[in-house]
Order: sequence, then C-alpha cells, then structure tokens
Amino acid sequence: MEQRPSRLSKFAWVEKQHKYPETDLKLQTEEVVPIQVPQDEPNGDGKIIEQKPPRVPKLAWVGEDEEEPDPDPEVETEEVVPIQLLPEGEWQSLATGLLAEDISQAAEHLRRALPYLENPQESVREAAVRFIGMAGRCLKGQSAELHVLTQALEAMSKDDSPSSSNLEVQVPSAADFGRMAEKRQGLFSKKKNKDSLAAPAKQRNTSPKVQPVKEKKKKDAAGGGFSNSLKKFFACGKTEKEDPNKYRPLDCTTASIECAEWTNYIPKADQVPEMVRIMHQRLASPQTANVRLFMNILRMAEEHPAGVVLTLLRCAPTCDRAATMIWRTIGSSSPTVEKVLPTLICVMEDWPVHSMFTSDGDDTNVFALAATLVIWVIIQVPKCHEAMHKYAPHLLVTLIVQICESTAHASEEVDTFWKKCQEEHHLNINPSRFAVQTMKALLCRLRCENVVMQMARKHGWDTVLCAHTQHYAVGLLAREMRRDVIPLCCRTAIHLLGLLSTEGHRWDLPLLAFLVEVLEYLDLRECSESVLEMMARHLQSECRERRRLALRGLVVLIRDRLLARRMCILSQRLVDVLGDEDAEVVRMSLCVFMNVLQHKDILVASTTAPRLAEALVQLFDHDNSNLQLLSIQLFEKVIDLVVDEGKKPLKRIANHSLLPLFIHCHEENQRVANASQKTLHCAAGFLKRTKLKQLVKKGQLSKFGKCLLAEDRSQAAEHLRRALPYLENPQESVREAAVRFIGMAGRCLKGQPAELHVLTQALEAMSKDDSPSSSNLEVQAIFGQRSSELRSSPGLRDPGSQEQYQETVKRGPPFSVTGAPATADAGYS
Repeated sequence: MEQRPSRLSKFAWVEKQHKYPETDLKLQTEEVVPIQVPQDEPNGDGKIIEQKPPRVPKLAWVGEDEEEPDPDPEVETEEVVPIQLLPEGEWQSLATGLLAEDISQAAEHLRRALPYLENPQESVREAAVRFIGMAGRCLKGQSAELHVLTQALEAMSKDDSPSSSNLEVQVPSAADFGRMAEKRQGLFSKKKNKDSLAAPAKQRNTSPKVQPVKEKKKKDAAGGGFSNSLKKFFACGKTEKEDPNKYRPLDCTTASIECAEWTNYIPKADQVPEMVRIMHQRLASPQTANVRLFMNILRMAEEHPAGVVLTLLRCAPTCDRAATMIWRTIGSSSPTVEKVLPTLICVMEDWPVHSMFTSDGDDTNVFALAATLVIWVIIQVPKCHEAMHKYAPHLLVTLIVQICESTAHASEEVDTFWKKCQEEHHLNINPSRFAVQTMKALLCRLRCENVVMQMARKHGWDTVLCAHTQHYAVGLLAREMRRDVIPLCCRTAIHLLGLLSTEGHRWDLPLLAFLVEVLEYLDLRECSESVLEMMARHLQSECRERRRLALRGLVVLIRDRLLARRMCILSQRLVDVLGDEDAEVVRMSLCVFMNVLQHKDILVASTTAPRLAEALVQLFDHDNSNLQLLSIQLFEKVIDLVVDEGKKPLKRIANHSLLPLFIHCHEENQRVANASQKTLHCAAGFLKRTKLKQLVKKGQLSKFGKCLLAEDRSQAAEHLRRALPYLENPQESVREAAVRFIGMAGRCLKGQPAELHVLTQALEAMSKDDSPSSSNLEVQAIFGQRSSELRSSPGLRDPGSQEQYQETVKRGPPFSVTGAPATADAGYS
C-alpha cells in the first residue's frame, strides 16, 4: 500500500501492483482522483468500507455493480484500535499480529482459511479452526459478519470427526446470531431513505473507466473464487429491503423443514414432536443447516421445554452428533437451559426408565441414563453455568440416587442401551461410574474443583460405588462441600428435607447421611417440626445406621434452646436406644440427654425419670469408660432435676445405685472415680441419708461400706450378691474393693436363713480369680470355715431345719457370676 502524504485531503488511492495479486480489486480509475464530499448531502461516489486511524488515509473502493450504504458521519473518523489477544504460542502470536495489522481484512482472512478445514492432517485443521475462531471475534460490528459466519458454519459442519475446538466454534450462541439478524434487518429498514438519495449521486458520477473490458475479465479469471467471494461480501451490505415473507413457508399448519428454517417461527404444542424430529434429521443430513434452525431450536425449547426434551430423548437416546449440536445450542443460552433442566431431572429420577406422554400421544419409555448423558453434554458448554448453579441441589441429589440405583440394580435393557452409548461417545466405563463422572463435571462447572480433588485423595469416589459404603462416601462429600460452598449446602439441605419428610424413599440412608452433615445450615425456625418428626421416625428403624444418623442429627439440633425443649417428646424413644448394642449409638443418645438437661428450666418428667435412671444404672458397669462416665454424670442430673412427682419412684432406684457407685469410686480412671464419688454424694443427699453423705464428702470411703450395711442389715445378702460380679472386673482396685465389701457383708449374714447359700455362692465366685489378692484369700478362708460350721450345726441336720433352709434357698434368687441376681429389683443393677 502506497504511503499517503499527510498534507493532502482525502483521496482514493489505487495501486496497480497490489501486495496480494490474487486479491486485487477492480477500481474505477488508475489515477489519483480527489473526492469531493458535499457537506449537506450523502456521498454517492462509493462506499468507504474500511476505517483507519485519523493519520491513515481512507480508500474509496468501488465495485462495478456494488453500492454500499453511507457510513454514519459520527463514526467516520473513529480510530480503530487493534485487538489484543493473549498469546498461547508462536502460531497464535503470528495470527494475532496478522489480524491486528489490518482488522478490516478479518472477513477475507476467515474466507481464505476455510479450505484448510478439508486438509487430511488433523493438526492443520485444528490450526485453521483456531484461526477462524479468532477472525470471527474480529468481525463483530462489520456489515458482513452474519454472512461470513454462515459460510464458516457450512464449512466446519462437513468435518466427519470434529474436534472440541471445532464444535465450540461451530455451535456459537444462537442468541448472538439472533441479535445479528435483527441488527441486519434494522440496518436495512433504517437506511432505506439514504439509498434513495445515494442513487442520484451514482448517476452523476461520470468518471470514465480506464480498464478495458477484456483485461478486466482476465483479472477476474486470475483472481479465482476470491473475486466472487468479495462480491458476496459487498452484497451483504447492500441496502435493498429484505422481503419479510422470503422464508415464510407456504403451509404453516403442518411441521416441515421450511417451517424449521423460517425466521421467528414457533410451532404449536401439537407440532413440537414432529418439528423436533425434522430438525434432528436436517442436522443429521450432510446438507448444511440454516442459522435460523438453531434460533428456532432455542425459541421452541423455551416455549415447549418438556416436548422438546422428551422427543429428542426418544429420537436420539444415545445423543448422536446431530442431537449433540442441538443440546449444545440449548446449553449456549442460560435461560433456555433453565427451562429444560426440570424435565431432564424428572427423567433422571425415574430408574431405569421414565414414561410420560407428549402432545402427539407418544409414551415411549425414556432411559434415565439418556438424560444423564444430555446433562454431561450441556455441562461442557461454559454459558450454562448460571442455570447449573440454580438447579445444582436437584442435580446433585438426583445423581446420588442414580449412582445408588445403577450400583444396586443392573438390568439387561440398561446394559444394551449403555453399550450403544459407549459406541457413540467412545466411553469405557459402566453406568455408575459415568454418573460419578457427570457429578465431577458438575462440581467443576460450579467451581468446586477442590471438592473433587479431596474426594479423590480420600478415595471417596471409589467408596461411593460400593453399595455397603455409599452412605459413608456421601457423608464425606457433604463435609468437603461444607468447607467450600456453604450456600450450596444450605440449598441442598432444604431440598433433601423435602424429600425425606415423607416415608418410603428408597435411598433415604445416603440422603440422610448428606442431610445430617449440612443440617446446621437449615433455618430451624421454619422446619423444626418436620426435622424432629423425621429423626423420631428413623430412631425407631431396625437399621443401626439409620438410628446412628438420626442421633447425629439430634446432636446438631440440640444446640438450639427451643428445639431442646421440643425434643422432650423424644425422651421415651431415646431411653429405648440406651439398650442398643452399638456403643456409638448409646453414646450419642447420652449426649442428647446431657445437652437437653444443660438448658435452664428443663426438668425430667415423672414418666421419664424412672426408666431413664434404671437404664443408666445398668450402664455403670459398661466396658467403655466413656459410656461409664456419661451415664454416671447423667444419673446425677436426673436425680437432681426430676420433678416432685417423680421423686418417690426414683428413690428405690437411687438406693440400688449406692453400691455400684461406691465400687466405681475405686476405678483406675480418675475421671470415672471422681464422677462416681460426686454422684454418690448427690444420691445420698437425695435419699436423705445424712451419715453416708458426710462420709462421701470427707472422702472416708473405707467406712462407707460398713455404714451402708449397718443401716439396713436385712439387705446384707442382697448387697453381697450384687457385689459378686465385680470380682471379674479387669481392674485390680475394683476387685479388691468388692472383696472387702463382700467380707463385711458376710459377717452381717450371721444368723440369717440364707447365710450358707450366699456364702457358697461367694466362695464359688472368688475361687475363679486367677490372681487372688491377700484379702480375697482371707475372705475365702473365713467363708469356708463359716460354711463348714453351718453344715455341721445340729440345727441344720434336723429335718425341720433342713426343710426350712431348702425353702429359703428356693425363695432366694439364682446366682449368676456374669450378672446381677435375678430378683424383682435386678433391673436396677
């Protein structure tokens, strides 16, 4: 291009030898002709199609039969700033520089890159696609934008194995195409009056043509297809008014391809299924589809989302290439995705197939996996982020259920369908792993990449594929999400609460595991009743895991004071849980009671206190020291906070708790020993046994046993029997305390009818100690001697005395070394 002198006014510069000979243009003159631009009328000599910075001259390029609309005077001198693209390699730097040097040639560069899309080398095609994508972005605002992009779509759609870059460039936002088309129509109608003024100006142009006709034809032949493409390029800017009925079909009452490509066409509800099938067939054919087809897909999906989704899932269940283009087009519009997602989620929830009528009466079953495959395709479109975020709780829960279903129940029809999907999309994973892969893609689209990484590091994705450990993996997923996306956890908890509030959900265990982890983010002021009802229902379940999760949920809810008061209605069910064999379940139940009674103004009801105290006394001797400590501490609170009506039935249980508490005061675990001593002091005060209370307060436990036996000698035999099981305690200090108490109780038995029987039981129990202490041996010797005396006494030999002794033994409780004596009060042991 020849440099224009800065002192001259506007000229139409023409050079005979262009930099690119094959792209030479036919100009009206070879001389430098000054252009006189009138101030009060439009310029009719030709269109200035390229804008340069103020210091660069403008060219008056004139075609032989071409006329462009007059540019807006306000933007005539606007400076064009070259775009700045981020370099991603030397090839992109070179392409960026080429486009930045002359941005007005972006359309021409794009056309010249199109033939490379048919190159047999994949790397060459990929480079051409990337360059076309950059050139397309540079076309924004130019008159030929819509026409050039249509050409690019036609060329790229012929690729039999398109790359991801090809599809990304090939299926742009149909909304953008719509705006371009509307802008083009507005431009035509806006400049109608200017055309009428430009025509006389063209007639006044009498500049002679210097180029002969023959030479012109030769140059056309040398230029090849570029000259024709350039004419098409200029034809896009012609100001002829477009006929609004040009694409109008002759018959709009039935679905047809003409209707599918008619601008602004929205079919009726009964025409939707047939129209979707026609659009799918058109995209599956080798013929290039019109841009209006993609625009109409969006309009139809927004107006009739259920019909579009179900019909497309039925005619293309494996989501072939044509269906993929439709779904990606839908995914490029976030409002449209919001319309279709509810239907897709509804299909995914029904395993293995979903049945629903469309407007044409078709109720063919649709596989839930087909909807999951569509979700996987849409997630890969970046513009779907807002819609996915809106329906993220529903999608997460649905994918969790589908993972559980596909893991537990495999059917032949699902396997057959999935094999077709694997062939179509080159997948080598089973349905459950594909659902996991879709969940990973969803979390990444929601910017939760850290959750995906932590789940992989802790082997959570493998754990969720095992039917017996799925609830653990789902709970882990909830904990990881709780660290990064609290708002999403809150919305998911609300959705789960709605699902689990009613009985009968098939996969309530993994969903309950997720809910318990995010329960603290619920607004309990609005849903406390439903939460308590749900937890109470699961407390009665025969499944241990459900009971455990329900108790974990109650531990979270108990932090709220209002809920703590309402939780009193669950006290009877919580008492039943205390007899569970699972130590963790018992521990959480004790924690719930402890947290409830920590709140002020909450007392223990008269109906709950006896049953709770009885269950707690049985836990004093549990093998788990943590359960021992909690049960002893809770027993203290019960006898301290029981209402007046419940004190009388509680006294009998408190009286039986004195001996176990006294024995546990000798525990090696100091926390248990201190808690036992504190509770023993409280129980003695509750029973108003002042002397025992003073001994405990002063720490004189060695005198406590004698005082206890002295106050009620008639119960000496019973105390001795209840002390026998402690001889098998693994702690030596506890066994020693039991032996001493048994020795004292044996001396109090003298003269009682059951003395010989009880001493015999004690000797049998103490003889089983593998490492007896000196006290044990001493007590055994005393009991042995006393038993011999009783057996050789004349009163025992007398038949009457013998019968009286046997009757006493029969009335006495049977002895069990491993448990308490089976008396009427044995339940309080």
